[in-house]
Amino acid sequence: MLAQTKLLLDAFSKTNDSQLTEPDQIVPGSKFLGRLSGDHFAVALPFETSDEAIKNQADKNHFPRSALLEAIVRFVTQDLP
Repeated sequence: MLAQTKLLLDAFSKTNDSQLTEPDQIVPGSKFLGRLSGDHFAVALPFETSDEAIKNQADKNHFPRSALLEAIVRFVTQDLP
């Protein structure tokens, strides 16, 4: 679905998510947690358990969101003073 915008952004930066280039994705003053290898909709939404109409077009991208949440919580708790 985002192939055209990916190609357009590749002209500016090869590291993009088809919506923003990598430098534009990082909030100034924040800590970089890492880069996910998966479709950004699959990371955010549980398509494999959804009854939504888009499921027919975006049901091939399972992503372990619970493992991601655990990793984020571990990172944040270790970073606390």
